[in-house]
Amino acid sequence: RKLPYDTVRDFTALGLVVEVPSAVVVHPSLPAKNIKEFIALAKARPGQINFSSSGPGTVRHLTGELLNSTTGIKVVHIPYKGIAPGVIDLVAGHVQLSFPSIPVVIGHVRSGRLRMIAHTGAKRVPAAPEVPTVQESVPGFVVTSGFSLVGPAGIPRPIADRINGALAKAIHEPANSKALTDGGATPVGNSLDEHAAYIRSEIDKWRKAAKAAGIEPRDP
Repeated sequence: RKLPYDTVRDFTALGLVVEVPSAVVVHPSLPAKNIKEFIALAKARPGQINFSSSGPGTVRHLTGELLNSTTGIKVVHIPYKGIAPGVIDLVAGHVQLSFPSIPVVIGHVRSGRLRMIAHTGAKRVPAAPEVPTVQESVPGFVVTSGFSLVGPAGIPRPIADRINGALAKAIHEPANSKALTDGGATPVGNSLDEHAAYIRSEIDKWRKAAKAAGIEPRDP
């Protein structure tokens, strides 16, 4: 409730490094092969499908709540102390759904222990090209974890421009870009103004999602 800084005012946005989409993974016992089938199943079983997260207020939690509010379904949040135990219980069948990052679960998916029915990126990813995005069925539904470079407020523009240029060059160096892409991330390296706009839009999106889910700020 009393955050000691302002995310927009107190930092200089220097560039978005990568965006990492969340996988939409289900236990194989759940009879849904794609996101449309899942939404239909969830509507038929309101409150009966549970999803694990890495804790209250995390992106894994909010992704499930955003899916609820966007599609009119009701899947139930089960918080864990980290995504690893949540995935373990998903593999065991104690929960039916989760939204971890693709690198966390790609091994389980390839072994058949989990089924990835979609992911939340803006477009399909090389790490799993056969897996559709959620927004192919639910237009505009995009959720990514953005990894950014920021500095303190007030960095002079020429210095910020120089840092941003070096960052973009490093991100798009072929070996670096390939390593990031192979891991399920999308290299970005956008401009200063684009990065600042991204931060503002993410704050607005998640503020609305939290309000719709009735999630209140915690006391420090």
